[in-house]
Amino acid sequence: SVSPHTYSCMTDLLLVLDFDGVLFNDTRFKRDYERLFARHGVPRRIHRAAYAESRALHHGGYRHDLHIMLIKKHIPTLQLSRIERGIEELLAHAGEYFYADTLSFLHYWRSRKERTALLSRGNKFQKVKVRASGVARFCKPAIVADTADKVAPLRRIIKAAAARQVVFIDDTKHMVDAVKQNFPHILVLQMVRRKEQERSARADAIVPNLAAARRFIERRTGP
Repeated sequence: SVSPHTYSCMTDLLLVLDFDGVLFNDTRFKRDYERLFARHGVPRRIHRAAYAESRALHHGGYRHDLHIMLIKKHIPTLQLSRIERGIEELLAHAGEYFYADTLSFLHYWRSRKERTALLSRGNKFQKVKVRASGVARFCKPAIVADTADKVAPLRRIIKAAAARQVVFIDDTKHMVDAVKQNFPHILVLQMVRRKEQERSARADAIVPNLAAARRFIERRTGP
């Protein structure tokens, strides 16, 4: 749960941000993650098949231990300790995978004394990635929820914040749709950084980057 004391100042605006695809370049991270496995003799085909199977078996987000276990069924000689070390090193550099506009966006709202919160989905792997990125120095709270959607944790964040205006930014259509359906009074933006993304018809705006998001937010929440 989110304590009301999470927020030290009472301002009018709260931005609730997704992590992957909004602040963090998950496409580039996944590419480097796949290359790490390739260096240890895991072909791309086996890596991707095991990844898809692990996601299907666990709906709350990526489980790297399950992914590795499924790979090991195909490659019994897999050196688990070496791969685990490589993953730890990659996660330690998570802050290098922010999009080019992420830090300026976060610094801007902090300079305006407006609040930002992070709401991501996943479990241990995602929590380590989020923590290592350093985003928590801007976003309070920074929540990684092992849930099918973000409605319940978002409701707790909104209740604790008691903000006049709430803005939610996510990149996935189904998450944007669910949030807008459950919270019609808040501003919901979909971040579409990649052409192949499915677009929401419910979003208040579809934006290509954080600069466009900032302009839209300021137009809609200004005095």
